[in-house]
Amino acid sequence: MLVEDDPFHDIYFDKAPPAPMFTYDTAGYVMYIRSYSKYVAPGLRIGVVASRQPLMKILLTSKSLADNGTPLLNQKVFLHYFTSERMQIHLEKLRIALQVRKEVMEASLSQYGLEWISPNGALNLWVKLPEHIDSVKLLSLCNKQSISFVPGPIFDANNELDNWFRLSYSFANEKHIREGIDKFCAYLRES
Repeated sequence: MLVEDDPFHDIYFDKAPPAPMFTYDTAGYVMYIRSYSKYVAPGLRIGVVASRQPLMKILLTSKSLADNGTPLLNQKVFLHYFTSERMQIHLEKLRIALQVRKEVMEASLSQYGLEWISPNGALNLWVKLPEHIDSVKLLSLCNKQSISFVPGPIFDANNELDNWFRLSYSFANEKHIREGIDKFCAYLRES
């Protein structure tokens, strides 16, 4: 069984991503999960699960036993918006804004000699700290200065990403990104 989690499929910068692996699954081994809460309507909590039979039948039975169903009105409202031209315009503007913010963050980080993985979409950078700095310990110190990020070990079952962290460029504007990186790196030099 392969669970394909694809919450950022529509958030790409240069070119659209390849079709999901689910597209090529003919034997029923892939369960495709997609959410729209990150960039369309966080409060609506709409997501999609797609799979082949017989797994879909099992999933539908489990869901009906777990809750009384997702409100039909919410689904219909979202479907109307999702298939609209307005949604496509929103996504295009969002991709441009996020790419600008990503580039501003990368330019700011480059001034301080940090390394990162530059994504072709989504909402975050993976940033590498010097080898001797533990991201979990650094976070507890940074929180006192109102600086926040997600330490790497949270994403690693082997707990080996000690000097990596995830930094989001999705919420702050360009000015705040520059100020935040400057503040973080000044604090990092002092640590």
